[in-house]
Amino acid sequence: MKKAHNVDYSTLNLRIGIHTGNMIAGFIGSKVVKYDIFGDTVMVTSRLKSAAPPSKVCLSEATKNMLETSSRAYKLFEYEDVGLVHIKPI
Repeated sequence: MKKAHNVDYSTLNLRIGIHTGNMIAGFIGSKVVKYDIFGDTVMVTSRLKSAAPPSKVCLSEATKNMLETSSRAYKLFEYEDVGLVHIKPI
């Protein structure tokens, strides 16, 4: 694996959080325009990412239930129930 700026990317540990729900997305600003997303779903996703162990994906129960009922992709992955994960209130 290549090293850039003396960073060894073979030891990169990502934390990923996935939540399912409503959100609002849109452009902000008139002089400097940027695209952003807002809502409780975005905040819960951020909290799940923070709670995820390194190199793991943390799913909310809403996402797990949605995948179980409406996706063949659910069977492609292994899931480990870690019980309740405490996250900061929104």
